[in-house]
Amino acid sequence: MEKEKLHRFFAGGLLTNTNQHVAFLRMLARGASIDIDGVYSNPAGLAFLPGDGLYLSLNGQSAYQTRNIDMTFPLFPEDGHRRYYKGKASAPFIPSFQGAYKKGDWTISGSFAVGGGGGKASFDDGLGMFDSMVMGQIYQAASGKVTPNMYTINSAMDGSQFIYGVQLGLSYKVNDWLGVFAGGRMNYFSGGYEGFLTAKVKADLPGMPAGTELAGIELDCDQTGWGLTPIIGVDAKFGKLNLAAKYEFKANMNIENNTHKLEFPDAAAAYMAPYQHGVNTPSDLPSMLSVAASYEFLPS
Repeated sequence: MEKEKLHRFFAGGLLTNTNQHVAFLRMLARGASIDIDGVYSNPAGLAFLPGDGLYLSLNGQSAYQTRNIDMTFPLFPEDGHRRYYKGKASAPFIPSFQGAYKKGDWTISGSFAVGGGGGKASFDDGLGMFDSMVMGQIYQAASGKVTPNMYTINSAMDGSQFIYGVQLGLSYKVNDWLGVFAGGRMNYFSGGYEGFLTAKVKADLPGMPAGTELAGIELDCDQTGWGLTPIIGVDAKFGKLNLAAKYEFKANMNIENNTHKLEFPDAAAAYMAPYQHGVNTPSDLPSMLSVAASYEFLPS
């Protein structure tokens, strides 16, 4: 049971965003890039930039998704005990900035980007997690004989997760064919949840007239946290052939709640415990290894 609860809260949570430059939209395999987007995708390759000087890149992207949930719960009275929840996720502007300065064999680079998180999602009809919390009380009030026309549930939920990353590092050209990199990224998590649920009797039940409130849930919780990602890289360039690798270490990160409002029935206490004020939840960013190769068939 505990595994199911953890899966319900955390599955599909934090993401690693690899499209830190608009060039990624044209070509997903940027791991061996020798260009300004290499600040993220191949920082060791910056040692082979074509000339000394300052390189800058400012990017803006937009992302829109639907987050749909098809949930089965034994106490749902609908056919097959299934309910469908439709969510909309939107990020109208996703900024990223890369900069590098090359002088001889050394290149210093830095970036700011949204390195992780799923953006902001809205579920106008609530979430199955909340609905399932109150179905037990509805069944108890109706003596186990529940139909959809006996009650109403009014619910909505907004959630957001953003991980902002500031990266800084140094690349060094060891010789004519080998470049190396060492640096790190400071990650700052900002997110939270805001939502409500009200369940009321729709038709008269024994001792319970229509309009009686069966259960209510309110949640307003901001979450913040931070963690450091060490990064190393290597690039080997043999004429038109380029081989590159980058390794991002795991970032230890705890997310702390700043809960402004939290109300729920006793039956939902175990489910709502992770949203209590001051609770810290381990949410480490995973390590990542990137290995890539490129070959220049034509100068273009």
